[in-house]
Amino acid sequence: MQNWHRQFFGRTQMPPTLSGFVINEFFTLRQAELQAVLSRYGVDMRVGAALQIGFLKMCGRALDKFQQVPFAVLEHLNEQVGGSPPDLATLRAFYSNSPRILYRHQQLALDVLGLVRFEMETDAPRVLETICDKVRAGIDADHLLTEIRVILDERRFVLPAPRVVGDLARKARARVEREISAAIERSISPEIRAHWVQQLFDVRADGMP
Repeated sequence: MQNWHRQFFGRTQMPPTLSGFVINEFFTLRQAELQAVLSRYGVDMRVGAALQIGFLKMCGRALDKFQQVPFAVLEHLNEQVGGSPPDLATLRAFYSNSPRILYRHQQLALDVLGLVRFEMETDAPRVLETICDKVRAGIDADHLLTEIRVILDERRFVLPAPRVVGDLARKARARVEREISAAIERSISPEIRAHWVQQLFDVRADGMP
């Protein structure tokens, strides 16, 4: 993943404006993506399905909030799938009245891009050691969250909710802290450690702690 892409990765909403380069990069459908949309949906539903594919490529997760979608994106998608581009109010109302359609469009995007949903219980063990390597390397908390998203993307997972990403970070830090604690216990005798602890609480001769 290129550095400029990371600014969009993990977003839950569409940015208010996008450059022509970004629109072309993510919202120009590849042949297989275009064929999947054209073969499954009529004209009135194609732009919504194509929008899900583009957003998933850009942000690594499904688009489920429609506060804003730049008209340039809708127009660009319409040029590829046909029909007239819906305005944002129409798109929002369409999905509000048809939540199953929203889910189907999201699932189509996952299938076309070869992504799967992340399940904490079964999938966390598959990525936790790699995340621990980032913690051992000294990556700070904010950058660790970004690195976790990149790791999940490389394993072809749809990015989970921010809470789940945070839980993965906490699990990794806790594991590394346990490793460090165990290494200290193996390397330094209990007597020396007790002596160090005592020194921390001893009052100095000048009365200062």
